[in-house]
Amino acid sequence: MSRITARRRPTRGVLLVLLLVLLLVVVLVADRATHARTEARISGELARSLDLQEPPAVTVDGFPFLTQVAAGRLGSVRAQAEDVTIDTPDGSLGLHGVRAHARDVTLQTPSVVGRLELGGTLRDASIQNIVGRPGVEVATRTDGIHLTTEILGLRAGLVAVPEVTAERFVFRPVAASLAGNDVELATVVGLLPPELRELEVDVSDLPMGLRVTAADPVDGGLRLALTGTDLTLEE
Repeated sequence: MSRITARRRPTRGVLLVLLLVLLLVVVLVADRATHARTEARISGELARSLDLQEPPAVTVDGFPFLTQVAAGRLGSVRAQAEDVTIDTPDGSLGLHGVRAHARDVTLQTPSVVGRLELGGTLRDASIQNIVGRPGVEVATRTDGIHLTTEILGLRAGLVAVPEVTAERFVFRPVAASLAGNDVELATVVGLLPPELRELEVDVSDLPMGLRVTAADPVDGGLRLALTGTDLTLEE
């Protein structure tokens, strides 16, 4: 005698689990979609505020994202761009390999950034433009900016290190050479034109109220650090 087995209907508990899984998927999709839209909006605001040709790549830290939306603030936002030009009263500074970290960013439009830290390399070509004098070669190394020119038919070299203040950074001479030999600093400095003895850049009025806080020599340029607080991005 054959048996007939009746199919059991899904229990109420199984249906509840399936419903919760479906709800979780919906929430996750909504979380990621909102996350992507917010990154795109902040990228556009940063591009307008810094007058960038292309919007930077932006990453909003933290998961889940919707809890930050509910709070109305983002704890950590990171951005990166290959090249950024920052206008100063003395001209433009072209920074390469820019990395930025924004903290306490509001979700209102436009966004307000509690603190922004930005770093980028001012390459030798840009420093050459700051020097602005034909016949002067620039090569930055970890010990400072090496300026080379010709004085009275002899090859003269000067090593300068950057010093940062609230409103400017100055290239201060610390060592000198003449015809390939180390000499007293005063020997070379006294022969140089005034604009090469103490180069300086006015950074008192930067975009978004940013301030230069450090300028560290690296091979090929200066790694600048800039910071700002309570910054409002442009819509």
